[in-house]
Amino acid sequence: MRLILHIGSSKTGTTTIQQFFCRNHSALLSRGIFYPVRSSHTAHHVLIPAGFVQQKNFKLPNNKFYMDNTRRYWNSFHSFWQCFLEDLEVHKPHTVVLSAETLFHEFSAKSEQPISQFLGQYFDDISVVAYIRSPVPDYISRISQQIRTAKTIAFPQVRSVKSVIEYYEYEFPGAVTVFPFDRKQLINGDVLCDFLTNNVPDALKLIEDDNSQFKNVALPLDLLQKLQKLRLDIQPEGRFPSTTTNALIVWFTHKYIKTLQSKGESSKEGIKLREEINKFLKESATDYIWLKKKYGVMFGDLDYSKIEQQDNPYQNYYRLEDICEPGTLMDNPIEKIKVPKNKLLRMMLASLFILKTQLTGIYRAHVAFSFLGKIRRAIY
Repeated sequence: MRLILHIGSSKTGTTTIQQFFCRNHSALLSRGIFYPVRSSHTAHHVLIPAGFVQQKNFKLPNNKFYMDNTRRYWNSFHSFWQCFLEDLEVHKPHTVVLSAETLFHEFSAKSEQPISQFLGQYFDDISVVAYIRSPVPDYISRISQQIRTAKTIAFPQVRSVKSVIEYYEYEFPGAVTVFPFDRKQLINGDVLCDFLTNNVPDALKLIEDDNSQFKNVALPLDLLQKLQKLRLDIQPEGRFPSTTTNALIVWFTHKYIKTLQSKGESSKEGIKLREEINKFLKESATDYIWLKKKYGVMFGDLDYSKIEQQDNPYQNYYRLEDICEPGTLMDNPIEKIKVPKNKLLRMMLASLFILKTQLTGIYRAHVAFSFLGKIRRAIY
């Protein structure tokens, strides 16, 4: 049985790919392609690391459903994996797809057993697939995502790519494929088409009938600045947000978007890095020289002759105003949205946030792909 292990990286269209496999679960299964969904609280397989990492040394993903509850995370994994094995036995697919951005990590120091040993119990043919962005758009996408999930943002630096890919090459020798996430290089300029063509071409026909592709909309700079200020005012310390912080960030973002929609307005441009930071990211991307030599992955915005190891002068830059070109803040309703300061109101927002995330997670895991879920989708 073949396994396609899609490890990300983050912000390379992974959600688009994962949502496609969820939406077309039954049609894919009829073609012998299995994307496990039963007992999964998300469209992606964030639970997979629990199968091979040491529980005591593993930092849980910043997932709203698990809320840093290690016991719940591991219990959820066991439930998901049991359903997964049962479905393998029933459906006997020729291809299985597992996908999670959280797998784009070097796990060797945290592993209870090698990931190759864990997955090798079930699959005799394993392929690892990764998409990589050019350094500047990669950093912009990562800090935008960190702000919208209420994390503190990383200072300007190039993501460590080589160590992660080498880890998977060691675990699965000769089975790792790396693709550039670049519209000009993707098949038809589309990551879903590219992924299917290169990995599961039998599923390509389904794209024609799939009219609800997920679009991950970038938030504008003025909103991101406001969200970062809100995060630092509420919770100035700590890499990860508390539940209350997360709830207020989600509430404010929703209010902003709703207000714009009610006025028929659209959001402004997203992040533009300061020119010197742009230059630093491009010219310090030594891992990308390795990517070019090892996998032939190249990006047109990089001058490889200028890339070299450099000291990082931006390690204390954690605020958007230090990193980005100043935004042109036009008149919009963002300043009119008042963040509740009353502790009782904040507690109520947090309670509603918890209730919604828990109900959503339970629905996805236990209802979405049951008979009731099929009826709901047929109606709506």
